[in-house]
Amino acid sequence: MGTASDLTYPDEPLSAWDLDAVNPLLVWAVEQGFSDITLRPKSPVRGRLHGRWYAITRRPLMPDEVSNVANQLTRDASASAKAHSGSPTDFAYEVQAGRGRFVRFRGNLSGCVSGWDSGSEVILRMIPGRPPTPAELGIDSEMLQKLEPDTGLVLFSGTTGSGKSTSIAAVLKNILRYRRVNMQTIEDPVEFSLREDADDVGFCTQHEVPAHYQNFGVALRNMVRKAPDVVLVGEMRDRETMQNGLHLANAGAVVYSTLHADSVPQTLAQIVNRFDYSERAGVWAQLMPATRTVVYQKLEPCEQGGRLCIREWLEVTPDVRRELQGAEVKNIVRVTQEMLEASGRPLIADAKEKLEGGLISEETYTRITQERMHQDRRGRAA
Repeated sequence: MGTASDLTYPDEPLSAWDLDAVNPLLVWAVEQGFSDITLRPKSPVRGRLHGRWYAITRRPLMPDEVSNVANQLTRDASASAKAHSGSPTDFAYEVQAGRGRFVRFRGNLSGCVSGWDSGSEVILRMIPGRPPTPAELGIDSEMLQKLEPDTGLVLFSGTTGSGKSTSIAAVLKNILRYRRVNMQTIEDPVEFSLREDADDVGFCTQHEVPAHYQNFGVALRNMVRKAPDVVLVGEMRDRETMQNGLHLANAGAVVYSTLHADSVPQTLAQIVNRFDYSERAGVWAQLMPATRTVVYQKLEPCEQGGRLCIREWLEVTPDVRRELQGAEVKNIVRVTQEMLEASGRPLIADAKEKLEGGLISEETYTRITQERMHQDRRGRAA
């Protein structure tokens, strides 16, 4: 890792920040390896490098500077005012980084405290133009096979910034390369470009909420008419999205989506628990026939530099499905944990393999083990 001076942007403007000043900053940050950038009032610009935040400019930003830049990034002159009133904005932003080369960012604008007034906070996350290959993400051929069923539901879970969207994009690009499929995506915003290359045999149409559809529910209802083979739902955010996604998965498409959860068992439980108590048994009865594979992942420091994914996964085979279908709703977490340990790949097992391969430190492995054992005990007691 470089020194503090290496991580300071060398071309900080002498006058106020605007979009013309921010664009080269973003290009520089990507070249340095930063994954996230944040602009906040009365604070220097900060960047995230390998999971740690650093001040990358010297002068604190004035509240008006952040608000003006936010309006320019979102292409909405009232975006900051809306954020100050409690209406955040998710957006995508692209900046040219050279001839024929563009860098894409996923952005979020929200209000924040700025002294005695409200200010704007902008978070920008860099998104590679093309998804990496599964192998580059540590997804071997055995796991890849489980992630590419012909029908059903494939779920990726984890915290914000754990690489869920990147992993799914890698799998989807691999499918396009080898299978003659009609792929449709619903995203907010579009992150990776999945436009087919000359050597792809499948094709993909990407849709963005709210630019092309008012919300995920409307998009999924319309999706049935598009005769899709593969569908990406950017995130299972609400009951309607979950219901329509399950319908598509049970109707013959393979549906990929993400959730914020901290284990494979909690991923399944979270879907069911979004519904009223009287509906949960019925939702579980729909979820089990549809589900094919559930993956939980997190990013940890790699001994060779950067970060790598530690994953746990459960393929819902006919035998696993039989056991899970027989579980009462109140026992979903406990029974799924038992199936994960008997037939899947627990997180601790994956962490141990990474430790033995010299990819993570003993300290990281111990922390992962302790956290997961504590979580599993809570799950069994629930």
